[in-house]
Order: sequence, then C-alpha cells, then structure tokens
Amino acid sequence: MPKLGGYESSKIIREFEDTKKANIPIIAITANAFDEDRHRAMVSGMNAHIAKPFEIGEVYKTLYNVIKFKNYYVNFKKIDAFKDKYIKLGCKCGSFVYKVYGDEEITYVDNTTVELFGCKTKDEFMLHVGGSFKTLVHPDDIDRVERDIINQQKTADDGVDYVSYRITRADGEVRDAIDIGCKIFNGHEFVF
Repeated sequence: MPKLGGYESSKIIREFEDTKKANIPIIAITANAFDEDRHRAMVSGMNAHIAKPFEIGEVYKTLYNVIKFKNYYVNFKKIDAFKDKYIKLGCKCGSFVYKVYGDEEITYVDNTTVELFGCKTKDEFMLHVGGSFKTLVHPDDIDRVERDIINQQKTADDGVDYVSYRITRADGEVRDAIDIGCKIFNGHEFVF
C-alpha cells in the first residue's frame, strides 16, 4: 500500500456508510511488538495487533477472539468529536489505556496525559499514579468514580461512556478531568 498505511486505511474503513463493511474485523500484523504500536492499532479502530514473528496458534486464538468480540473496537469518530470540542474550549486532551478488570492497571499513556499530570516522563507518571486508573483520581472523588468505573465496564459496548473526576498533579495542583471511555477488545483482553 504505497500511498496509505494500515492505520489510516483502518480509519477510512470505519467511516464507511455501509455498517456491514465498516464493522469488518481488522487485525494489524507488524514487525513491532512495542506498546506504542499496539496503541496505534487500537486507536485507528483495529480489533487486534499481532507482532512478527508469531506462532500460528497465537494467530488462531486472536482470530477466534476477534470474531467473538468483533464489535468492541475504538469508535474514534466519537472520541475525535469529544477531543475537538474540548480543544476548542482550550483544554488539553490526552489518551491512556487501562485494563478493564481487577485494579484497572494502566497499560499505555501518551505524552499529553503525562504533561497533564505535571510529570516529565511516562515512568514518572506511572510512579506518580501507581499504575492504576483508580489512583489517577483525587481521594475525595474515589468512591463515586469507582462506582462509575464498575458501571462503565458493565454497560459500555462499542459506544462511549463518561466519567468526571479531579486529579492531583505531581506539583500538587488539583484539576478537573473528564474521561470518555470506550470498551474495546484488543485481541487478548478487554481494555478501556
């Protein structure tokens, strides 16, 4: 594909008016196993990412899971609309990915989110928040937000859900935040 990459193609496919075509399962197969590549595949609307070299058993398992959960991919139209709205209001918008069940472990964070929390690096951010979505939240909001997270995980489909909360930056400043969550299946597990 000399003029268009896989990530861009995925976004275009997801915009098709014919929903049968727009919802076709898409799996990235790349030479890279980095978290950044997995994240790019997810936010482009792909259903899964497989890194080379791979075992054929892994491919079969991923295909089975993707077909089973084919509607759980990022609805980037809604997310982009959300981001555009808040960027026009002068807000900064970043993204992060966390595992849906258990302790809401953060598996990816972008540089804008790192900056929002007053940190210089991703490692500093992870240390600051303890690697969990729950620890992003100001202590006064934690009970309500935990209930909202559980509800979001139970009810979210391929659409989006909102959680509002406050954060405490590394410099001690407290700020309001709104999270738009999209429950997705990345080929191996559910994440937001």
